[in-house]
Amino acid sequence: MNVKLEKVLRKIFKALIINIFKNIGPLSKINPKKLQFYEFENGLYFNEVYLSGGVLLKELVLDKIYKNEVNESTSYELFQYIAKTIYDKIKSRIGVIEDTLNTYLEDEEIDCAFSEMFKKLDDSYGEYTLYLLTNLISLRDIETVDIGKAKVKNLNETVVKKLPENIEQSFKSVFYEAWVEMAHINKYLSPTQFLEEFKGRVILEISVEGYHLNNEMSKVFEKFLREYKHVFSYLSVCKDFLGNVNLNSYIIETEDMGTYEDGVYSFNKVPQIFYIYNENQPKLLKRINTEFQKVKLPKILIKIDKDSLENIKKRCCLDNFNEILQNQTKYDEISEKITRSMDWFYKGIIEEDRTNEAIALFISLEILMSTKPDRYSSLSDELAENLAIITQSGVEDRYQAKKDFKKNIYQLRNNIMHRGTKISTPADFRNLKTLRNCIVWSLRWIIKNIEILKDDGKYTTEKLKEYFEKQKLK
Repeated sequence: MNVKLEKVLRKIFKALIINIFKNIGPLSKINPKKLQFYEFENGLYFNEVYLSGGVLLKELVLDKIYKNEVNESTSYELFQYIAKTIYDKIKSRIGVIEDTLNTYLEDEEIDCAFSEMFKKLDDSYGEYTLYLLTNLISLRDIETVDIGKAKVKNLNETVVKKLPENIEQSFKSVFYEAWVEMAHINKYLSPTQFLEEFKGRVILEISVEGYHLNNEMSKVFEKFLREYKHVFSYLSVCKDFLGNVNLNSYIIETEDMGTYEDGVYSFNKVPQIFYIYNENQPKLLKRINTEFQKVKLPKILIKIDKDSLENIKKRCCLDNFNEILQNQTKYDEISEKITRSMDWFYKGIIEEDRTNEAIALFISLEILMSTKPDRYSSLSDELAENLAIITQSGVEDRYQAKKDFKKNIYQLRNNIMHRGTKISTPADFRNLKTLRNCIVWSLRWIIKNIEILKDDGKYTTEKLKEYFEKQKLK
């Protein structure tokens, strides 16, 4: 951080702390303004203006340095730490707090907190290993499989031996967790106890870098979730592709996780549990503070055995997929195309509204197969021709496939986007299924033919465009 920027940020930070600390103090000394009060500690209270501190800290200070690498959850955790640090210093000088904390602030305390804030955040940067204890993937007669950046492992004695000696329990509610604290009950499980409770489940292990302070949903957690979603998107593509291969069908077994309970459809049969491992705390595996519903995971269990895994490797090019996702810098534009398309494909997977699903799938397809058409052709022509090329071989078949796509699939897109049409008719649902198959075949084609898209050591959209243009001349 240069001297000029530091000077500006110190001034902003000071103003922020002064304004926020006007909202912390004895209940009688805080201007209520009809706001709700919350207890801070030692007879102090804060009103809800204090809760904006984390947001303001991110927008006014952290984003100027870390360029959005720190999200609001982490910023709020950091703000709480700063507030507590300053409060402890004030408390060491003042016996009884009789006014808002703003009254007792000194420049030395604010300067100290400013420096401590960056030290705390910088110390939190590192490579974290995150685990998802899930019931949405099942491995049968397989111990482990790499999918993208994730290691998918059966929870067994071998896996457990590599876990830290203390694993935080997964509490059913915050009230139960509070009771455990009050009753001084051990809140940690040993690896053996952990195995006894969850044996037979699957653990996804993914390592990512970033800033992470406690158990908040930080950028580290968001990166982890994105990689998990790529795993599930890829498996969904495999399931659809293998079930629709001409002449041979390889069915990947699935199970609907939804159940009817008291007339309400629920898919949260078994919660997914998130953990994070930090090498600075080698003896502890911490839970991430989140819930199944918040992260919008899929609603089906995908079951993988040796036979289905062999078919995934062979027909869906698992080795290529892993190579691309594990070396994204090398595969550059094409890697970004694939991952962004999979992000939108995943949104379609979890979407309950079929019209919104269609919108997500259209975006997914356009990201993947669009190559920036020239001014003499339209996006619909480009997409239709590109898809016809990868799915059909003869001229007549390609011509018919192009006509069908424009007449049915692209017309559905225009009806939704421009006329507000909802997915409702049998034809709409058939077209939606075809749209999904277009993405499935396209994604599999790009993964399989990744080396075709290489030019002078780079994998570019321009090379993808060149390939299709040459095919059109045949």
